[in-house]
Amino acid sequence: WEAYHTGIVRTGGEVFGITEIEFVVAFIHFVTAAVGPDVWKTPVLQLPGVLPGDGVLDLREVCICIQLVAALVLSALSVKYVLATVADARTAMVACARALPIFVLAGVTALWPLLVSDKQHGAPALLAACALFTRIASEIVLVHMTLEQYPKWQLALPLLPVVFLAGLLGLLDTALGGVALWAYAVFCVVDAAAYVVDSVQEISAHLGVSLYRIKPRID
Repeated sequence: WEAYHTGIVRTGGEVFGITEIEFVVAFIHFVTAAVGPDVWKTPVLQLPGVLPGDGVLDLREVCICIQLVAALVLSALSVKYVLATVADARTAMVACARALPIFVLAGVTALWPLLVSDKQHGAPALLAACALFTRIASEIVLVHMTLEQYPKWQLALPLLPVVFLAGLLGLLDTALGGVALWAYAVFCVVDAAAYVVDSVQEISAHLGVSLYRIKPRID
């Protein structure tokens, strides 16, 4: 979204960037495989009466807090960079409106485990969220390269707040509601897969390369 408006793709700073983030993720998986998932339940901070629940903050929750703070800071910097490049207030409003799909997805996925039963609906909800993220990320990459209009209409994302509201009302707790949620998740996956294939084909055409075969080099 930032690169779409500024024309600059930022992959990190001089010390910490995309590669270092991948190292951190790989290290988390390595620790989990070597020691076991219970290591993330290790108590780190105990503040009874201050922290919610039993007043204990474990290692998993500390990592989540660090990730949340980092994501908020990076998001704020992206907004700052975009607003610094726009010419007037109207252009700034258009730029903010283009970020609406990202805010909808981030907001619902953040509120879902807090307000809806994540134990019962966690798998299809996570599957739908991952598919929607793939769809939006692919679209942003495509429009940045081809300078097409963003965002494009899609049915899956507007249905997400409706599904979230159904979860708040308890409509997903029934057998029919569970089937509907899984159906929505499958629909999101199919929609994302179809868009990714279409995006790859458009990018290949944009770059003038063959997608499914290697052409012989002509010297």
